[in-house]
Amino acid sequence: MRLHAAGDQPIPDEGTVRVLIMRIAFLFTAGLLSADGG
Repeated sequence: MRLHAAGDQPIPDEGTVRVLIMRIAFLFTAGLLSADGG
C-alpha cells in the first residue's frame, strides 16, 4: 500500500467509485429498513 501525503488524494478509478456508490446505497437502504421496522 502506498502512503499518500495530506492533500495528495489518488484519483479513484471506476471500480472504486462503483464500490463507494454501492456501499453508500446499501447503508442508506439498510438505514431506511431499520427505521421502518423499528
